[in-house]
Amino acid sequence: MYEIKNFIKPELLILVPVLYIVGKGIKRTKIVHATRIPFILGILGVVLATIYSMATSDLSNYKSMLMCVFVGITQGITCAGLSVYTNQLIVVQPKERKKINNNSEKSEKTKKKNNTKNNTKA
Repeated sequence: MYEIKNFIKPELLILVPVLYIVGKGIKRTKIVHATRIPFILGILGVVLATIYSMATSDLSNYKSMLMCVFVGITQGITCAGLSVYTNQLIVVQPKERKKINNNSEKSEKTKKKNNTKNNTKA
């Protein structure tokens, strides 16, 4: 957790679960294809982080405005990336492990069948 705090401002960490929940909601509606959800979350993360950055900064000159936009873009993309990564760990990885385990069990059964056939022929 300490390493994450080095990249994301602590006050923006709340965006990670928010984006995760939004992504789950988008996926349930089936309006948008699943491959586009990370892109949508990235845009939403940038918009929300930029709004927060501008709301908490003194926008007296163009440098501070540009800094707010830069912070919003980098923090929004990082939060969206962490949200998508969280989804990968929670949802996708267990499914992939099941597939791998099922495939390895099938290949073991096939090997046993082949060994049994070869032993009966001999």
